[in-house]
Amino acid sequence: MPMELLSRLCHGTMPCHVSDEDEIEKLSVLRAAQLVDADLPPMLEDGGLRWYSGPAVVHRVSHHGFAAVSGREPGRVALGCPDVSGLSFG
Repeated sequence: MPMELLSRLCHGTMPCHVSDEDEIEKLSVLRAAQLVDADLPPMLEDGGLRWYSGPAVVHRVSHHGFAAVSGREPGRVALGCPDVSGLSFG
């Protein structure tokens, strides 16, 4: 779930490199909602198969991202990336 990833990102150090394709998909949702500032790799396609060309890089969680996780007003900036088992660091 994207909000679980966002919660983990709120407690970590940045930049964070994310290699897991499921996590990159979640990051695309979080970025579209302007909850994180992240660079996503391009998608590659061959013979009907699709995959990401490399890791995503999360630069920060936005004020709105922190507010979404905490249920409070925006006002914090992420200083870190989580060291959690759900993320792959490349």
